Amino acid sequence: MEEHVGTLMMAYDRDGDVLWLCTAPPYPAQLSEEIDDGVIARKHPHSGDIEGMEILFFGNRFADGWELRVPMPVRRTGTGA
Repeated sequence: MEEHVGTLMMAYDRDGDVLWLCTAPPYPAQLSEEIDDGVIARKHPHSGDIEGMEILFFGNRFADGWELRVPMPVRRTGTGA
């Protein structure tokens, strides 16, 4: 059984070469942390969960085969069969 846990929104600004990924719109209390050179994570102020990321120079990174691994929480439902 799958549980829908949210929506991942993505936007790309070609002129600024910035990719935005988020599960929640930005809000004033959200924390920001640079987790890699030019990669900013937006985090929930209490849980520390990543709610969004901004990746600067995305087009250049992607063209060069750049890879970023970010741990994502997994929510399991049901007991299995």
